[in-house]
Amino acid sequence: MITAMEPAWQANSGGPMSRSRTQLVLSSLLQGDRTSFSCCARLGVEFGEQDPLRVVRSALRAARVRDPEALRSRYELPAEPWMCREVPALVVPRVEDLSQDELLERSLLLGLATPWLLDPRRPVLFTRASLTRRLEVYTARGFYA
Repeated sequence: MITAMEPAWQANSGGPMSRSRTQLVLSSLLQGDRTSFSCCARLGVEFGEQDPLRVVRSALRAARVRDPEALRSRYELPAEPWMCREVPALVVPRVEDLSQDELLERSLLLGLATPWLLDPRRPVLFTRASLTRRLEVYTARGFYA
């Protein structure tokens, strides 16, 4: 004689109840100061056909700055290293649209950056590669600490 079987859902340990658990999200990359990361700046200069080194050296001479390291005293630098992400398609201002002061500040930050890190303790290095980078720069408050 055949007896009635128990309903299938009673024997299913991977059923809907196990997939309906909830978990509180405590941080988000999309919210302000409560996150571990925040996008601080988009950094870069479009030099077009001009040589970046010549343009920046000319701006340094016009500002009567002999050594790029002297730019540190003119502009506020981050207190700690920032993480960078190189974004070649990032839209940045053209050099013609920047004031001399804006160009020098951006150049200083680019000279302190690699494709992965902007470190205020690094020496200021002006190279064609560093001056033509297009970066998104992030703080990492407490993520790696």
